[in-house]
Amino acid sequence: MPIPVKTDLAKLVNQLLDTVFVVDEAGHIVFASQSCKALLGYGQEELVGTAIQALMHPEDIERTLAAAQRVMDGKSHTDFENRYLHKNGQAVDLQWSARWASEEKLRIAVARDITGLKNAQRFRAALYMVTQAAHSADNLSALCQVITEVVTPLPWIEQLHILFFDKKSQRLYHPLGPASTDGPLRPGTALEKVLGQGIAIKARRHPNLPAQGQLRAGPSNWLAVPLLRSQEVLGAVVLEFSEKVSANAREQLQFLASQLAATLERKQADDHLRYLAHHDALTGLANRARFYEQLQKHLTQQQPLALLYLDLDDFKAINDNFGHHWGDQLLCEVACRLRQNAPADAVVARMGGDEFTLLVPGQYSNESLAVQLRCLKAAMALPFDIGGQPLRVSFSLGFALSPQQGVEPEQLMRQADGAMYRQKRQRQA
Repeated sequence: MPIPVKTDLAKLVNQLLDTVFVVDEAGHIVFASQSCKALLGYGQEELVGTAIQALMHPEDIERTLAAAQRVMDGKSHTDFENRYLHKNGQAVDLQWSARWASEEKLRIAVARDITGLKNAQRFRAALYMVTQAAHSADNLSALCQVITEVVTPLPWIEQLHILFFDKKSQRLYHPLGPASTDGPLRPGTALEKVLGQGIAIKARRHPNLPAQGQLRAGPSNWLAVPLLRSQEVLGAVVLEFSEKVSANAREQLQFLASQLAATLERKQADDHLRYLAHHDALTGLANRARFYEQLQKHLTQQQPLALLYLDLDDFKAINDNFGHHWGDQLLCEVACRLRQNAPADAVVARMGGDEFTLLVPGQYSNESLAVQLRCLKAAMALPFDIGGQPLRVSFSLGFALSPQQGVEPEQLMRQADGAMYRQKRQRQA
């Protein structure tokens, strides 16, 4: 039953923007000021007689009850923060000041809505964590994983999609999802507009296409921001969110999506530059610098290995007879065949021109390595298709073993290079 309150006092209390609650010793609400409707969605009549614990966010019940007990023990409480549940199911962040009226055995508390402040703090914290991850993540996929873990729990967000777009094949792919989630870009969808025009849009989700909603009239419930590099569209960040969000919340989501896109763009650009610094532009194999880096790493860790040095015979004649275009095509075919037939943990590199190296981890002898090389030699002996003509290419191959023949990079390279040239001279003779 509501407690008797003088009419003029009740009118004054009801003018407050903050909400006043009076709770009895058993934890039932005996009075709530009129602003409770704006705060939690319930009218005064609905709240009177209700156990206040029923309104608390489940994750905050234990510490809230502990704080209430301290108040009932005579310790006034100010600036206590927790979450309650609005009638619509959304969490509301509250800041409380409370004290215990011992004679009446009532707990008197004033609640202030700080949801906007707390959400702003959560968004700032999430962006800070994403920024930190952009510097520490090893690659783009690792950054996408962190972004997903950090952003998905934020208010209003139902789901986050990070999509990349292969313009050549016109396919979308998810860096964290299984291959079954990849697929072609469907014409007439909102994402086609995002990726085709490189503009951010809001659209209503199509129930059958959660990641590629059709453009419709009405309230938006997902937002797509393109990922760009030098005006080229690389993909999109897509946020799905509740339709029941304020204009201010939508602005925060727009800012968040834009910041995520900018972070991913920078990371992808960094990864691209790192790739170019470590790989041969023509064949995609590791380049000389990357090969020496990996060789030094293995030797520093005292890992046994075999180093192979391969050189094509008479490559200049191929360039002269077929042209440099087909010479380059042959180098790419050789690189592909080496990659396919080398051990899975091998580092395959193009050192320059028609010279290739392989770093094969493992303890080898001359005899055991010869067995390992049979498949590689057999594959390289098959003809290559150059300009529609089958072409067999001979090659010279030398190798060195570590630690048997050295534990320094230059020492091993000299050994393998020397063995390769000895074989080349023998073939020429």
